[in-house]
Amino acid sequence: MIYRTIMALLFVGALAGCGATAASTATSSADGTIEISGAWVRPMEGMGAMDAGNANGMDMSGFSSAAYMTIRNTGSSADRLLKAASDAATTVELHNNTNTNGVMSMGDVQAVDVAAGSTVEFKPEGLHMMLVGLKHDLKAGDTVALSLQFEKAGTVKVNVTVRDQ
Repeated sequence: MIYRTIMALLFVGALAGCGATAASTATSSADGTIEISGAWVRPMEGMGAMDAGNANGMDMSGFSSAAYMTIRNTGSSADRLLKAASDAATTVELHNNTNTNGVMSMGDVQAVDVAAGSTVEFKPEGLHMMLVGLKHDLKAGDTVALSLQFEKAGTVKVNVTVRDQ
């Protein structure tokens, strides 16, 4: 088991050294009860017909992105995601898309409950995190740091890769 762990770490290190982009790996809270996996962020949204690659030097405050992931509570008691933050955006908001009689709408979520032994999925057209007021262009292959604040497990930091769906 230890041999496999060391080999996996060496492999990931070799990929990083070669400039390869790996998908976000699982991250756990300090107490091990909260696991984050499959995390990714969309490239910058709000450019309309403009080429996002030409955004250098522009005021990015009107642009946004969205983050998705799976949160798993392996603990024996419920926890709650209270808020999120990122160095890439002014604000990170918890949102949920709902479909009411065929009409899609998006609304703020104050917190996200994660029951003991359960999984909550943040995905397109569902629960997600909006990165509002981007501080710089987000392009596929970039990495964004997210900080997730849980009621019991505390802060979980996740490095997330920007990618297209």
